[in-house]
Amino acid sequence: MNLRKSARLAILASLYRQYNQPILLITDRADHALTLAEELHLWLPDAPIQSFPEPTPLFYEEAAWGETTRRERLAALTALASYHIPEYPRVLKAPIIITPARALMTRTLPRRDFLKATHTLHRGYSLSIENIIRFCVSAGYEG
Repeated sequence: MNLRKSARLAILASLYRQYNQPILLITDRADHALTLAEELHLWLPDAPIQSFPEPTPLFYEEAAWGETTRRERLAALTALASYHIPEYPRVLKAPIIITPARALMTRTLPRRDFLKATHTLHRGYSLSIENIIRFCVSAGYEG
């Protein structure tokens, strides 16, 4: 389907209101993703719009990712995980995730590993710091 650029966000907003399902909006560049997020807030002011940013280093570089990049990518994956983990509380409104194509080509971690490493803590839940550290280390956390 070939839509005019001026109609794309209006149609996306209409589909989102009608179905309330997670939406992944893919764009060509990171600056376009930011622009679309700002414009989409005008169409859907109450929708949880999240970014799935591309890491700054290229895929063949051994440089570390920035803290903001890691946090935003994990936040987007966590929002989507609520649809796949039975005991995880599902968010009331489905997220809209805006991402450049390069961000999708860069692996964060396999879906199975992410779901296995997700642990929900509830109010009043008692857990020793040693168990938390053991869980984090077994999940691959490196300080």
